[in-house]
Amino acid sequence: HGEYGFCVNTNMTTDEFSYVLGVEVTNFDNVEEDMYKIEVPSATYAVFTTPTVEDCDFVESIQGTWKYILEEWFPTSGYEIDDTKLDFEFYDERCHPWEYSKFAMEIYIPIKKI
Repeated sequence: HGEYGFCVNTNMTTDEFSYVLGVEVTNFDNVEEDMYKIEVPSATYAVFTTPTVEDCDFVESIQGTWKYILEEWFPTSGYEIDDTKLDFEFYDERCHPWEYSKFAMEIYIPIKKI
């Protein structure tokens, strides 16, 4: 079980984007016409897990992890973002308040060697 979050239709000039939240399916046979479909191509991913925090700090934890990835990890990693692929966020049962009092999620970034 889990939900995937994708930033799509990104405008680098205005820094605007659409955020699509969805679930994994094995095919699109039962997808309605008004639903958004995204096929995720295979890639090599760097996977980052946010710190486990209480609900009130979860958004800040996600933003802080993105900041770390972009400002600290990439400049020293020997990798760059493979912008021909899709990055996404993955929210699994660790985000369920009825199961956990503190939350964490994963960020998947497609990478390639510099």
